[in-house]
Amino acid sequence: MGRPLTDIATNLTDPEILHNLEQVLETLVPVDQECQVKSGAWYSIRTRPYRTVHNVIDGLVITLVDITEIKGVQERLLLTEERFKVALKSSPLGIIIANTDRNLKYTWVYNPHPDFKTNDLIGKRDDELQTNPGTAQLIALKQRVLDNETGAQEEVCF
Repeated sequence: MGRPLTDIATNLTDPEILHNLEQVLETLVPVDQECQVKSGAWYSIRTRPYRTVHNVIDGLVITLVDITEIKGVQERLLLTEERFKVALKSSPLGIIIANTDRNLKYTWVYNPHPDFKTNDLIGKRDDELQTNPGTAQLIALKQRVLDNETGAQEEVCF
């Protein structure tokens, strides 16, 4: 307490941290950021103005939380996602993967059929995109899966 932060040796690698601290003192707007230290560990850094009981700004409150494990999980998830995308793109079958909500509206689509763009599918049901016997069969299949809460497999032709 009472010492300038620039007097303190740190293992933090982000040169913007001191600038961000100065910004919090000038603007009184809190800042949240992530930073890696020289050892490779990651920290979430929350900086808030320190207010006295008389509501006077008298410095900063800086909280560091070790998020190394979370960052490792995020990195592994990104790597897995990239591998998954490569596997799907390389598939000779042209596999399409999608997610729908309980109203059967698309929330996410990967590798859509060439006749459709992902943004055109999001928020719509199959019967809002095309009307044919295959569409009706697909909607019925999805609804059965939701109603029975079990997986199902069926060949659908469009």
